[in-house]
Amino acid sequence: MRTHTMPVSVAVAIAFTMVLPAFAGPEWDEGAKDAGASAGSAQTVAGSSGTGVTSVRGQTSLALLGAADMVDMFVVKTGSNPFDFAVDMNMGPGGTPGWGARLTLFKKVWHDCGGPIGPNWVVYARPVATVVKANAAQPFPILDGNALINGATGARLGSLLSADTEYFVAVTGAGESSIGVRENCTDNGPPQNMFANATGYGIYALSVSDSNSFHLVSWDGSGSTAGAYAMPTRGVFPVPASSCLYPVPISGAPLSIPFDFNIAPSASGIVSCAGPSWPVNRQYYFAWSPQCTGDAVVTTCGFYGGDSAIEVFEVDPCNPDYCAAVTTNSIACDDECGTGHSSEVSFSVTAGREYVVWLTRVSALGGAASWQGTIKFQCDAPTPAPSGDVNGDGIVNASDLGILLGQWGTAGP
Repeated sequence: MRTHTMPVSVAVAIAFTMVLPAFAGPEWDEGAKDAGASAGSAQTVAGSSGTGVTSVRGQTSLALLGAADMVDMFVVKTGSNPFDFAVDMNMGPGGTPGWGARLTLFKKVWHDCGGPIGPNWVVYARPVATVVKANAAQPFPILDGNALINGATGARLGSLLSADTEYFVAVTGAGESSIGVRENCTDNGPPQNMFANATGYGIYALSVSDSNSFHLVSWDGSGSTAGAYAMPTRGVFPVPASSCLYPVPISGAPLSIPFDFNIAPSASGIVSCAGPSWPVNRQYYFAWSPQCTGDAVVTTCGFYGGDSAIEVFEVDPCNPDYCAAVTTNSIACDDECGTGHSSEVSFSVTAGREYVVWLTRVSALGGAASWQGTIKFQCDAPTPAPSGDVNGDGIVNASDLGILLGQWGTAGP
């Protein structure tokens, strides 16, 4: 084992976060890191998944740092009842926005586009609904799970949503429309405005079939309105963040978890177990409860084409603080497996205990770095002896039968 030394800057940031989280909590602020215009650059509303988000605020601009910032996309989750889902852009004085805005909802979908060494998981934004004006009395956009869908008698937006599922909420100018193509893994198909006829009041919806629908590739760029927003929300929940404070919780084995470093938190000043020559630039934290006792393997080998590292920490049952766990000695650490640059660690686990698995993207070795991949969790519990294996040699055969017959009729222990 080695001691995991966390840089002072990171430790200070964690200490500050423990006192006053910068983003986590019921009121989410876009902050200094721009919520981007694509599935890969969208900002994840992160925090405790059991705490509902009460508002999301941010700002679009005609010129942000010299470039237009016309679209903000956020990743959120629905709750157990999708009809409770609501994002309300009633954020101006008197209930009317100070600029013409649009809300568009996409489903977050992972798709295996294949790769040279295994699955290549890519995340897409599949269109669900858009709205510019809720109704005549509310001339601002509201995505409401209880609202009727235009042209669908009796159907409400909640009927198109899945419970406990991640979605993208996009904030744009009223004239900014999403452009999509039907191809699953390329952007070479003919582009099409996904909500071409969404001009009146109310919610306009598209099918959200995962096998035959558009995915977002761009925006038409015609929007000319932008500004600050503060959106009250209902039935909206955060996504557990990829940080030691909010690691992604997983339980059991075997498990295959797709990841996309495009939407993982960036990292700087952190050194992985690869050593100081290979600094970390993106990271994921998983809180794993294996539910078994025995030898465990966590690997990206064959399922990720980039350079990664995996480090594992055991959580102290007397101090279930994940951030404290990652400052202790790691119980497993690996930078490469075989001749590739993916990672694999082996260690012993105990049922009922928790382990923090820290997956990092480090500097690429000899080529372009990959962003998407799969991490697999495997626990091989000791195999019990077969029933009838009297002599304990692992097989049931004539030797066992001979022993049994030799003791036939005798008293048991």
